[in-house]
Amino acid sequence: MKTTTKAHIKQQRNFGIDVGKTFLDIHVLELDRHWQIHNTTDEVNDLVKTLKRFNLTRIVVEATGGY
Repeated sequence: MKTTTKAHIKQQRNFGIDVGKTFLDIHVLELDRHWQIHNTTDEVNDLVKTLKRFNLTRIVVEATGGY
């Protein structure tokens, strides 16, 4: 069984993105930071640039309704 230390957990960055037709809701669990962007090509490209600055462990995307 693989175990995870508390120090390792603190270094993780887990992003959750809720995808909707008009907006993307983004949340960074470990930083308790959240924001919303428009679901447009320009804003998604800006989001990708922003996410590259973080030491990402994983990105979880939840899409409903085919978006």
